[in-house]
Amino acid sequence: MNSKNGKSPVRQKLHSENFEEKYDRRLEFHETLRSRHNTTSCRQDNPGRAKEPERHSPREQEFFRRRHIWTDDKQIGSSPKSKINVAHSSMIETIKSKDADISTRFQMSWNHNRSNTYPFDYRSSIYEPCLRPDYNKTQSNDLTVRERGVQTIQETPSICLKRDSSQQTDCAIAVLNGELLQLSEYLMEALHRERKLKKKLCVLQELLSVLVQTSEKSWMAQLNDDHLKCKVAKLENQLFYYTQSFPKTSVKRLLLEMEDHKMKYQKKAKESLQKLSDEKIATVRQLQNVQMSLSVSSDECDLWKEEYEKLKVDWIDLNNKHCELKNEMNILRSKLQVLKCLARENLCLTNLQYRDSI
Repeated sequence: MNSKNGKSPVRQKLHSENFEEKYDRRLEFHETLRSRHNTTSCRQDNPGRAKEPERHSPREQEFFRRRHIWTDDKQIGSSPKSKINVAHSSMIETIKSKDADISTRFQMSWNHNRSNTYPFDYRSSIYEPCLRPDYNKTQSNDLTVRERGVQTIQETPSICLKRDSSQQTDCAIAVLNGELLQLSEYLMEALHRERKLKKKLCVLQELLSVLVQTSEKSWMAQLNDDHLKCKVAKLENQLFYYTQSFPKTSVKRLLLEMEDHKMKYQKKAKESLQKLSDEKIATVRQLQNVQMSLSVSSDECDLWKEEYEKLKVDWIDLNNKHCELKNEMNILRSKLQVLKCLARENLCLTNLQYRDSI
C-alpha cells in the first residue's frame, strides 16, 4: 500500500536509518561491486556487444512471455539483456534482501502504531495482505570476515516499539509521550507562577493592613488636633471677656444674644438630626430592597447553575455520540475502500481470464 507522499516504506526507512545501519549497507554494496567483472551500474547495456540470440517469431515470443517458460539451457526466447545482466544478479539479491529486512522492521513498527491509533481499522486484516509486497524472504547469515566489517547489534522490534510508544485515549487518539512531558512542563511552570502570585498577594495584603492602620492613626491625630484648637480658641475668648469690664446692661444684652444664638443652634441641630434620621430610614429601606434583590438574584443564579450543569452533561453526551458516529463513519469508509479494491481485483481477474480465453 502506497504512502501519502508517494514513497515506499523502504525508502522512508532508509531516510530515517542511523549511521551504523547505513555503514553496514554501504559496506555490503561495495563488497558486491568488488566481485563484479568490471561492470558499473552507470554503464548502459549495449545490445551490440552481445551475440545475436536466436530469432523467434512474434507469436512464439508472445507464447513464451505469457507462459513464463524462458530457459537458459535451451536458449528459448532468452533476451540479450538477461544474458548481460547475469553479473548483476548477486548484487540485486543482496540489496533486495537488505531492503526486505529493513521493510519488515518498518512494517512491524508501522502496524503497531497503526493498531494503537486505529483500533477498529479492518484494513490491517483484509486490505493490506492483498496489496502489500512480499518482503518476507529469508536472508543468509553466513557472511565472511571480509564481508562483515564492523557489525552492530540490530535493534529488536520491541526496542522500536518502545521508541514509538504512545498512549491511547477514549476517542481513539494517540498521545505521544513527548507531548505528555511537554504538558507536564507547562503545568509545572503554571504552578510556579501561581505560587509567585500567591506570595505577591500575601505581601500586598500585609501592606494594605499596614496602610489601613497608619491611615486610622493619622485620622485620629487630626481629630485630636482639631479638638485642641477648639479648646484653645474657647479659652482665649474666655480670657478676653474676663479681662474686659462690662456694665450690667451690656452683660444682660450679651446674655440675651447668647441665648438667641443658642436657640438658633438648637434649631439647626434639630433640623440636621431630622435630616440624618430621614436619610437613615431611607438607607435602611434601600438596604432591605437590595437584600431582597440579592436573594432573588442568588436564587436565579442557582437555577442558572443547575441549567448549566444539565447543558454540560447533554453536551458531553452529544460529544460522545459524535465521536462514536465519527468512528463508525471511518470504519464504514475503510470497508468501502476494501470493497472497492476487491471489486477492482475481481474486474482485473475477469479481464485476465477473458484475455486468456481469447
